Amino acid sequence: MREVYLDVQRLSVTPGRVPRSLQSATARDLLDVLLMEATGRAWTVSRDPDGRPHVEGGGPDVSLSHSAAWVSAAVVTRGRIGIDIEAHRPDRRDRSAIARRWFSAEEQSLVESGGDPALLACWTLREAFGKATGGGVAAALTVDGRLLLTAIGGAATAVIDGHRWALAQGGTRDFQAALAWRDGDTLHLADAVQAMLQRTTETSPSG
Repeated sequence: MREVYLDVQRLSVTPGRVPRSLQSATARDLLDVLLMEATGRAWTVSRDPDGRPHVEGGGPDVSLSHSAAWVSAAVVTRGRIGIDIEAHRPDRRDRSAIARRWFSAEEQSLVESGGDPALLACWTLREAFGKATGGGVAAALTVDGRLLLTAIGGAATAVIDGHRWALAQGGTRDFQAALAWRDGDTLHLADAVQAMLQRTTETSPSG
């Protein structure tokens, strides 16, 4: 039985000039489609006290993310889910400084060798975890990064604060994305992420 539903959509706008309102509206539309696919009915979505999107009436758990021209959404029929997407940007940020400030030594080493894709891979996994817990950036930055590394470019299981987490991460030339699913199934999550990345690669404009 399918338990996880997720998708990513590219907005037809100029990157760097994407109105936040358009990102949010498109992500919500995408979420509505996934909720209908998962349950066969429409749901009302609000925000819980932690600021997480919340399906009213005891529905599935959900998560949203957007970055530049990319929006994403995830739905699980049990447990808690967090999704994060980060678009690749040709900026001048100091990758090493960011890694030294926030990441474990193992993550820092990966960023040194892998550049921006590695930085965003580490960051999206942390953000996905923070969104799933409801702790946001604070939770994202305090989790031991060594527990997340084995999921980069694939999927893994980790026990964090007494809970079993299914983690998955992957990317394309345009973005990196990650999911954290508490009490979830790693195999199902990995399959869903790979299917999502394949669809995205097939439909992305060339050039």
